[in-house]
Amino acid sequence: MVTRREFTLAALASAAGLATLSACSSGTGAMKYDAAVQDIWRHSKGEFGEKPLLPRELVRYATLAPSSHNTQCWKFRIEEAAVSILPDLARRCPAVDPDDHHLFVSLGCAAENLIQAALAHGLMGHARFNAASGNTLHISLESTHAVASTLFQAIPERQTTRGEYDGKPLSRQELELLDKALRTGVWRGLHHGRDTHVYPGATPRRTQRGTHRNVVHAGRHRLGCALQPTRMRSP
Repeated sequence: MVTRREFTLAALASAAGLATLSACSSGTGAMKYDAAVQDIWRHSKGEFGEKPLLPRELVRYATLAPSSHNTQCWKFRIEEAAVSILPDLARRCPAVDPDDHHLFVSLGCAAENLIQAALAHGLMGHARFNAASGNTLHISLESTHAVASTLFQAIPERQTTRGEYDGKPLSRQELELLDKALRTGVWRGLHHGRDTHVYPGATPRRTQRGTHRNVVHAGRHRLGCALQPTRMRSP
């Protein structure tokens, strides 16, 4: 089973020749941790084709998905021409998610990332849920023509804000951007002077600094989500 934390630990161990994260208590260790995070939140640096490393690369993309309260409540099992995603029940949030609804939505987000990444690398993913096998989400993979979709390009750009609303209405231009996003199928907003692609279902919200921040909804939700056209205070 592989988790995002294990990816980070593996990157640290590879870079520093260490088996643990103990060095992160020092300033140098913190820098190495930051470097490992940067190495994870990125697009692939090369072609994998049918090489054995490709499934792990797909899992890396899957671990970049949003999850309930950032619990990263998933485990991965790499199989022959397939990857399975399993719930990590040790990361449940029973107080706020008593029926595990958010936990399984999180697994769906990871599956969407994995399927989008697989397609970008020439593999078509077919998801099948198996309740009898520990509520496993099994994704079989078969060769196809590679397509790097807009959703795939957005994966390492995802971000979340918990800033407070300041109650100020959005401008007409901002509302027009939201309307256009609904009609085109993908949210687009200006982020530090460049385009930011966000999943369908996400709600761009503007802070006082004039930066679009994005709260990403579950993958493949309908675009008809409720809009909240108010500004947020800067964190």
